[in-house]
Amino acid sequence: MSIYAGARSRRWSRLWWAVGSLLLAAPSARSQVELIEPPPLPPALVSPTLLSLDGRGCAVRFFAGSLDRAHHLLRRLELVTAELNRWSDVPVPTAVYLVNREEWLQAQLPGVYGIPIRAGPTSVIAAAQGDPETVRMWTSLLGVAELPMVFGTPIQGTAQEAATLALGDVLLQVETARGFVQRAGLLGSEVWIGELAAHVSALVIFRLHEPTRLGEIGATFDRLADRLGGGGTPALRGFRPNLVQEGTEQIEAWLWFQARFHQGARILVERDGKNTVAKLQKLSRRAGGTLREEDLRERYPDLRAWLESSVVP
Repeated sequence: MSIYAGARSRRWSRLWWAVGSLLLAAPSARSQVELIEPPPLPPALVSPTLLSLDGRGCAVRFFAGSLDRAHHLLRRLELVTAELNRWSDVPVPTAVYLVNREEWLQAQLPGVYGIPIRAGPTSVIAAAQGDPETVRMWTSLLGVAELPMVFGTPIQGTAQEAATLALGDVLLQVETARGFVQRAGLLGSEVWIGELAAHVSALVIFRLHEPTRLGEIGATFDRLADRLGGGGTPALRGFRPNLVQEGTEQIEAWLWFQARFHQGARILVERDGKNTVAKLQKLSRRAGGTLREEDLRERYPDLRAWLESSVVP
């Protein structure tokens, strides 16, 4: 199997044809494809051997050998998409492309294999399988001998390699929520506000569908925050979404930001529980379609310490 890159215009037009075909199964999503801007990345995921599993408003594209991974991921995406569409007036279709390390390198994708990256507002590229290198990466990042999030016996690879997929899928859930945030009026004048809203959305879905994992997920983010912050920790106002695309030297900074946003999201969700997203939408509507820092401070007094320690320029 191969993944190849052609001329830029040809590559993007064929990519959007592929994304459009994924979303035709969801009638309400069809009209939304025209609204999506061209992707900021050239994923070059065009191949006659690319397979597809279609769900309600979501789909997974994958190559032979990744059917079990695609099946389990589609089940997760259907739960996530159902909640996002319940909250949103505009459908939020999601497409995930699964590739292995060789395919990732052949496509010259940016970022680091094992960490999901966006291919557009409603599509994400993720790892099809863990490998010894993803295990080394995550054990180093977390400073552990063995990784958490091991569930049962994997069909492919070792339990530790499967654990790296579970870690990556926590981040993937946040990535899917970012598409919702863009469409639901939960952005603010500062980039970090939309990031916080995305983590809130992802956390509420974890709370609804996987409550037994909340402690484990929280502990993982806390460990990343503690290990990757260090001296001279950057302020949240300095967050750049494309950090994850800039290679290994930036991945630790990006993961520190994700950990801090998750910690902030926990403060909001502890206050409003499953209604947190609705509360944020209400704050946004009152402010004319944008989330404001002052409104967040007023609604969530416990957020002030997090803001003051993390957002000060």
